[in-house]
Amino acid sequence: MKTIGSGFILHAKPHGETAAIVTLFSEEIGKIRGLVRGGRKKRAELQTGNFGQFTWQRRLEHQLGTLTWENTHSTAATYLDTPTALAALQYISEVLQTALPEEHAYPNLHIKTKELLNNLKVKDLPTKLAWWELTLLTTIGYGLSLTKETAVPCEEGTALAYVSPNTGRAVSQKMGEPYKEKLLPLPYMFGGLEQEKQRDIATAFQLTGFFINRAMHGKKLESRNFLLTQLSNQMRS
Repeated sequence: MKTIGSGFILHAKPHGETAAIVTLFSEEIGKIRGLVRGGRKKRAELQTGNFGQFTWQRRLEHQLGTLTWENTHSTAATYLDTPTALAALQYISEVLQTALPEEHAYPNLHIKTKELLNNLKVKDLPTKLAWWELTLLTTIGYGLSLTKETAVPCEEGTALAYVSPNTGRAVSQKMGEPYKEKLLPLPYMFGGLEQEKQRDIATAFQLTGFFINRAMHGKKLESRNFLLTQLSNQMRS
């Protein structure tokens, strides 16, 4: 079995004296793992976020297989002078490595992630990251229903303001007011009530974070906490 394609590295760890086990997110078949022979000599190439071309070979379906890797863009090196971008790179790689099943293609998520990884220095990174997390949730089966057409029906027709933590459906302001302590606030950027931008971004990360935590089955993503602290400090400065 042989697959040739393109992708970017999510994780690489030493294996034995000379090799490395590399996990990457490919355009063609999603997340895969393979043994890169001589990987320890290629540390600069096998960095998280680096883009490249690969060949993946294995004899049996459930084998680890071997990878050959040709680097085309060193993403990590691009962001060495930008701590927030490096933190974002680490988080994006960790959540994809944890959330995605192996050998399942997600072309839309791959495109969106590639676009994000190429633009981690932009000023509106928090907004772009929040939208990316929403795409990730939809991809892995935790899609939120945040439009008027998919929200919990409300005869009064008031503006959407909350999200049910049980169903992921938006709830109108009037219907949700008596239960607001049990509901998640819906950020303005996702169709909720207007509020100050920094507060709205925090609301968005609260919403996506709740469902990402559920998707991780409670596994704590320290890289996400660190990134959000970095972004918060950056917005205040």
